[in-house]
Amino acid sequence: MKRHVLFGLVAVGACLMTVTVACSSSDEATPKTQGDAGSTGAETGPDPQDECANAPPPAPKGDCTNTKCSAQLGEPATCVNNQCVKLKSDLCPNVLGAADDDDAIFFGTLLSLTGANASSGLNRQNSVQLAVDEINNAGGIPSADKCAKPRKLAFVGCDDQPDEVKAANHLTTDLGFAAVIGAGTSGKTVNAATKSTIPAKALLFAPSSTAISITGLAASPDGVRLVWRAAPSDVIQSKAMELVIGELAGKVTGTVKLAIISKSDAYGVGLDSELRKNLKFNGAGYDDPANASNRLTQCFNPSPAAGQQPTSTDACPVDKTTAAAVTALKGLQPDIIVLNGTAEAITEILVPYEASAEGQAKKPLYMIPDGPRKTELITAVTASPELRTRIRGTVPGTLTTLGQDFFSYRYTAAHPDNPQLVFGMAGSYDATYMIAYSIASGGGKQPITGTSIASGFTKLIAKGSTSLDVGPAKINTGFSTLVSGGSVDFNGASGPLDFNPQTGEADSDFTVWCISNDPNTNKPYFNDATSQSYDATAKALKGTFICP
Repeated sequence: MKRHVLFGLVAVGACLMTVTVACSSSDEATPKTQGDAGSTGAETGPDPQDECANAPPPAPKGDCTNTKCSAQLGEPATCVNNQCVKLKSDLCPNVLGAADDDDAIFFGTLLSLTGANASSGLNRQNSVQLAVDEINNAGGIPSADKCAKPRKLAFVGCDDQPDEVKAANHLTTDLGFAAVIGAGTSGKTVNAATKSTIPAKALLFAPSSTAISITGLAASPDGVRLVWRAAPSDVIQSKAMELVIGELAGKVTGTVKLAIISKSDAYGVGLDSELRKNLKFNGAGYDDPANASNRLTQCFNPSPAAGQQPTSTDACPVDKTTAAAVTALKGLQPDIIVLNGTAEAITEILVPYEASAEGQAKKPLYMIPDGPRKTELITAVTASPELRTRIRGTVPGTLTTLGQDFFSYRYTAAHPDNPQLVFGMAGSYDATYMIAYSIASGGGKQPITGTSIASGFTKLIAKGSTSLDVGPAKINTGFSTLVSGGSVDFNGASGPLDFNPQTGEADSDFTVWCISNDPNTNKPYFNDATSQSYDATAKALKGTFICP
């Protein structure tokens, strides 16, 4: 299929988050010429308007354009292979950005807009929208041809529930998009990549997927890797978790009882397997016979449909329902519970187990990685304030100035009704900027494909080049450098993002977080400022854990 000059992102976080959002008035900003890039004072050199006064007019677009297709079909549409195609579908309800611009470059998101992970999906989609609005407000993506009009961005936001492959196929096959941001969870990322985006040779950029299996995907059909992620592999997270679990074990008097409960997907099973390799407690390895009566290993299949049986795996053979996991926990009454899953690990395991343990003298400590760090956990702590003192977790990245600037100022101002910071938001924001910068590095001289975008990423990871911070402050400098053939060292809100182009991922330190209570609002919130983090290079915890 001839690929339309568009690109798509798979979102798993709705707007990177969910509902349809009106186009920002910033989309109507007057485009800047390339001569504006990085300007802080009077321009020097010839006026681009004078240079372009005698340039030949652009070729007529014909009858198949965004505006004409939208009018013909009575809803947002675009032109693919000279045919009008609707941008929306049953799983792709949102069209955001400059979709009514006939020169717009499209991409897609594949995020969880409904279901258990909708809260994080919506925030991630909102983060993508924020980046799109900032890029469009700066005028759009310029071309090496100073007389060419910069091109703005638009995206189609899809839900990865219940069928991520169907949604991804709408972006890659129906619409011909070259890039997708998503999906929301590791299992859906693997499924969408292997069954849709890789066969279509579209780029898939996952903002929050950490499963170990993603590294091994055969994602380079043309010799260029087409699956990238802003989150590091759980090989690193498991090391951080081992050390945090060790600190929690030090708080237990006597023999430690430990339970690892994991979701039966790529994320949960991968973490379970990696943790059990090296984790030690009671002076012995996790799987050592000496700990046989002190451990519980169980994977769960959340709420299977009526008559559907959970599927066992070799990596985590005790595969049952969430209710069975709660029953098993009651039998062991562990001192420490590790929850490797997503939102259902909170709503279907932690909450009912805590209710069953009401009145017990011994309450468990919880080790929670990035997956279950969602608004459902804040809701559980709100209902039971004492619970927050027993929770410690890990999340990729450390609190950076760029991350604080992205969330505390720009995101919160743009979305005041949804101010919760969740993992994957900064990665979604960064992915959008990286795709835009990569397209700019082509100078408008080559077709926009998944391979060309992935190849362009190498221009963003050049150590020793101009340092380029994500966000609107340096956007014109970034575009000017890349369009003219230069390279940059891109720094994201989610971290430095020093990618390995062969794996599409970057190593990362990890924050050790807790849940604190805001003294002004008396509401709990995720607190990343605990003074403790995991140093991936030193393979050690740094700092002393403090949770006010």
